[in-house]
Amino acid sequence: LGYTDADLAAEYAWMAGSAWAGGADVELDFGKLDVDLEATFGENWWFEKYPYVWTGLLAASYKIRLGEWRLWLEPAVRGEVLTILASGSAWRVRLWQLAPALNLLVGEHVRLMVDGEFVFAQGTEADIDGSRRDGLWPNEWPGAFADSKRLLVQLLFNV
Repeated sequence: LGYTDADLAAEYAWMAGSAWAGGADVELDFGKLDVDLEATFGENWWFEKYPYVWTGLLAASYKIRLGEWRLWLEPAVRGEVLTILASGSAWRVRLWQLAPALNLLVGEHVRLMVDGEFVFAQGTEADIDGSRRDGLWPNEWPGAFADSKRLLVQLLFNV
């Protein structure tokens, strides 16, 4: 493609060095109801013009025992936000994620998880105005952030 290691080093030299981030997690246990809260703020190593990012997460689940068996049904929901910021509070893009789920726990070692994910994008990619950056190699970056939906089914064995 005519894109050398030297080209990569020159274009992404602004990424060199260290970056910082800090956060906090809180886990609340109300018996059958679990609530997790997380927040992070730090430097955004990818977007040169919008150098900061903050995230927030709220997750909650509730366990319901099914009869006398070692089966539990666990409805859950997770919500996240990712915001890419310039200095101060000006933001260019914000991604919201909502993920409802239903888990079936069999004993202590098996979990069937079915969850959906809905992502809603506000704004545009932070460096879209005049930047040549398209990923670590040409055409790698998928383009502007967009809404998306998915369904995920997982079977977990905890050994």
